[in-house]
Amino acid sequence: MRARVAVSSLIYSKMLRLSVCSYMKINPGQIANILGNDLTRFDQLSFSFHYLWVGPLQAGLVTTLLWLEYLGWSCLIGLGLILVYIPLQLLFSKCFKHLRNQTARAADDRINLLTEILNGIRTIKMNSWDVVFSKRVDQARKKELRFVKLAGFLRAMNGTLFAVSSKLIIFLTALAQYLTGEKITAENIFVSFALYNTIRIIMTFCFPMAIINISEVVVSLRRVKEFLMEEEICENISLKTLPVLNSKVQLIASGVNITVGQAGLELRDVNFCVEGPSLVCITGPVGSGKSTLLNAILGELPLTSGDLECLSSNSVSYAAQDPWIFGGCIKENILFKQDFRPDWYHQVVRACALEEDMQALSHGDATLLEDQGLNLSGGQRARISLARTAYSNSDLILLDDPFASLDGRVAYKIFHECVLRLMRNKIVVLVTNNELHLQMANVILQIEDDGNVKTICNPAITEMSRIIEEEPLPPQEANEGRIMPRCMSSTEPEVGQILTSSKTEGKTGTFQYFGVVSLCRSIFQIIFPTTAGICLLVVVDLWIKLWVAGGSSDSDIIYSWLPPIVKTEEGIVIVYSVIVGLLIATFFLKSTLFFSMCVCISARLHFSMSKGVIGSPLSFFERTPSGQILSRFSSDTGTLDDILPQSLFDAVESLQSGIAVLIVVSIVAPITILPVLILLIFLVILRGFYLKSSKAVKQLEAGTRGDMLTRVKSAFRGIPLIRCTNGMVEKQIGDFHAIQDTHSSAWFIYVASGRWIAMYLDFVAVLFTAMVIFSFFIFSTKGDNSTTYGLVISSALTLTGMLQLAVRQSAEVENQLVSLERVKEFSEGSLPSEEMGTIEAENAQKWPQESTDIEFADYFLKYGESDETAALKNISLCVKSGEKVGIVGRTGSGKSSMIASLLRLVPSAAQQGAIFIGGVNICSIPFRVLRSNITIIPQSMDLFSGTLRYNLDPEEKFGDDELHRVLNLLNCPSLSTCDLDEPLISENLSMGQKQFLCFARGLLKKNKIVLLDEATANLDVEADITIHKLIKEYMKDFTVISIAHKIHNILDCDKIVVLDGGQIVENDTPLKLMGNPDGILYRLAHPNADDDQYFQDNDVIDTIL
Repeated sequence: MRARVAVSSLIYSKMLRLSVCSYMKINPGQIANILGNDLTRFDQLSFSFHYLWVGPLQAGLVTTLLWLEYLGWSCLIGLGLILVYIPLQLLFSKCFKHLRNQTARAADDRINLLTEILNGIRTIKMNSWDVVFSKRVDQARKKELRFVKLAGFLRAMNGTLFAVSSKLIIFLTALAQYLTGEKITAENIFVSFALYNTIRIIMTFCFPMAIINISEVVVSLRRVKEFLMEEEICENISLKTLPVLNSKVQLIASGVNITVGQAGLELRDVNFCVEGPSLVCITGPVGSGKSTLLNAILGELPLTSGDLECLSSNSVSYAAQDPWIFGGCIKENILFKQDFRPDWYHQVVRACALEEDMQALSHGDATLLEDQGLNLSGGQRARISLARTAYSNSDLILLDDPFASLDGRVAYKIFHECVLRLMRNKIVVLVTNNELHLQMANVILQIEDDGNVKTICNPAITEMSRIIEEEPLPPQEANEGRIMPRCMSSTEPEVGQILTSSKTEGKTGTFQYFGVVSLCRSIFQIIFPTTAGICLLVVVDLWIKLWVAGGSSDSDIIYSWLPPIVKTEEGIVIVYSVIVGLLIATFFLKSTLFFSMCVCISARLHFSMSKGVIGSPLSFFERTPSGQILSRFSSDTGTLDDILPQSLFDAVESLQSGIAVLIVVSIVAPITILPVLILLIFLVILRGFYLKSSKAVKQLEAGTRGDMLTRVKSAFRGIPLIRCTNGMVEKQIGDFHAIQDTHSSAWFIYVASGRWIAMYLDFVAVLFTAMVIFSFFIFSTKGDNSTTYGLVISSALTLTGMLQLAVRQSAEVENQLVSLERVKEFSEGSLPSEEMGTIEAENAQKWPQESTDIEFADYFLKYGESDETAALKNISLCVKSGEKVGIVGRTGSGKSSMIASLLRLVPSAAQQGAIFIGGVNICSIPFRVLRSNITIIPQSMDLFSGTLRYNLDPEEKFGDDELHRVLNLLNCPSLSTCDLDEPLISENLSMGQKQFLCFARGLLKKNKIVLLDEATANLDVEADITIHKLIKEYMKDFTVISIAHKIHNILDCDKIVVLDGGQIVENDTPLKLMGNPDGILYRLAHPNADDDQYFQDNDVIDTIL
């Protein structure tokens, strides 16, 4: 356990130090698979490692005793058979090692794919790609199952060798004595049987298990080593942070050249010297390298040449273009592990326009957020990220276009209040193409198409702090006496808003496990072979008794019916040989069928879970941490693939052998039935008492493991921000250690409870053996002889061992069935599914026919039962076929909620009123038909691993000519010249290039209804114009609803709808709305309508319009 904990900590620390190249090629799913699956092999090895030296030592002692006292040289036959197992196990170990390596790599691919699906689930749902990606997951799973099946076959062979080894050893030993003419006595046979059985369990079960575990650990260590050998980011790889010599912060670049990739982006001749306070703006066309330059300043990218220095006494703070939101409350996301300073906190919240959003939430800033902020709008995520940056109060602040997803008025207010006021004594480096921001910059770094960086100084603005009237900065000390308003309460978040770890109620047992397949298959592959095996085991034991008695057992009823020829020594040997051969064949057939069925069960469970998860509504992903989902697909699935089948097989084998021994003992010596009943009662009570606690502890361990994987996945997305914040890497590692300590505590209690039951089982076994021996002294009869005594006592010793193993393994199975419970909890039928609609599929395929009118009729939308206010209120709107409608409003006003409602991404229980398209209520249309007939270009720019072709057309509906045509329309050379079958690495693309690809997807569909949700938010002016022309030319006959923060993008629409607080407050033509100075649209288009401190109104209108 200590090794696992140490390596887990090392992996997490390594993850936070990955270089940019390593970061781009490693998926968090791979890290989750190593932590949740590979490192569990360390714990398994700790249980079996000592058998590697205990087994050979015990085998040597037993051989010596048998040679000197009982069998002489013939004992070497049984020992030789046991020793033959060792090279066989080494061979098996080599095969297991290879298969484990292949299985792990296939599992990595599957988990990486699932991680991408969880990250892009909103895009998948909007485009109705859930079936496509579900098939892709199934294909990855089939590839993995090929290796799991081969491993199951090897386990079947290994299990067969273990199950028949005791009978085979006695048979060969007796046969050797028979062939050499030595007399076979009860003392020799049954004493050697007991001694052989002692070393057999260790040498054929524990010893091989240790070898297999070592081979699996070697594979795991190799995978861990490969990860740990990934390239790390060097300290101050590009940015040299030096102690400040005076009161002013400085950022200096001298002859900086940056090259990304072997033939990738190149920035040349970057030279500037900025002294704080200053505003530095980086501008340039899409894909020119604006974010690349910012990352170099951040210290994430190495410089090809030149020097980059920051003279600062404080840390660097960074707000990414794709905001990083981690699981926790809003307040925790803003503070980011820093001390709480109430005055400064309120200043930051007010400057980032978050007060109104917090007032609208029932728990204010204590509202829990899902990882990635799925329960927030894009603007809310951007403002929380910006608030975190402002709260850090760093000397150097890097902002990667955080205003792209904000409406004009909110963006203007935040730029004024946050950037120009709160950050007025800092060096702020802002990536932007906004003319208003560029006019306020001290220095502009303009990136040309050829990669040259031109430095432009603005002589009109010398210091950012002179832009506004000087105001004293808020105090930095915490004010503990301040009373917090309700919107920013310091109370704890409401428990249960987001599912953190699950504990399943009810009971899932072995019957439910086998119930995954059909009843007939279970009977054929389990019950019949097991029953046949029990019968053969009974016959083998009774036959050895007949052989030891020399065939003279006429007084026994069980032998009286045998013909005389069979009772001869030759007949006994022949029949015994046939029975042993049948036993081996039956056990091999049973083992093969058993593991084959287990693989089938695991495959069906994974298929059902992937279908259930991917088919769940979007609300499921908003309240369920992704780590809990990945934990089920990684560690729980690994348990169902490997660990549970082996434990269940061992339990069934032990129970089968125990039942056979009970039958033999009851037939030969009925007086032992009473001790057997007492033993069974003790074992049942002990097992029940143990399971009550161990199963609960196992559930706790599984839940905390999911929390640990959630932390890993969340931190992976925020690595650049974590690294640039002083002391944050150490704090993140400390938080991971705390979560890991909780998991390790649960695991240690689970292991300790297993040791407890093992000790008590040993005690019960000794007591039972004593009771059997004393029963012969008390209840012996004249018919009893040494053969009967030897068979019963040796069988009692075997029985105790088998029943101990059966109890321990069955209890272990019950604990491992927690993984089955967790998987079934997320399986199809257990999770809520999206509502299909009432129209039959054949009729739905004909929709829409001619009309694409969209009508909202008294529509309300409320997210969750705990929300005090609805997201949309009394929406009544009619959009005619072919009409172009723009929707605007401040961030969080309900614009994206209208899109979600049109695509049926919200449950019907949260809706009132109706939405009609083409005169048909969309609730009656199957959601896949609805979404496949609506083109959506969303805020989120999700790309997936694979080729450019796959990212453009996941459903494979279009040919090369059509794909090239669409790419050429975008007028983006970096994309149009790419090979369609070339692997696409999303990290190498700018946000603008990603937005181009998302727009290309929409152009391919040619649907009559198009929804644009901030489709040009991350594009420069030239690219914005290109997209605007495409919308006019290629969507002129389509019904288009466009959400935009850039007002000029919707001024040519037929009408504009303005939302505020979830209600329509304005709805008219652009000309009328823009002609009303008191209207909201006019104020959105003129963000400084009430403030002439910086610009005249006409200048702003010219800039925006």
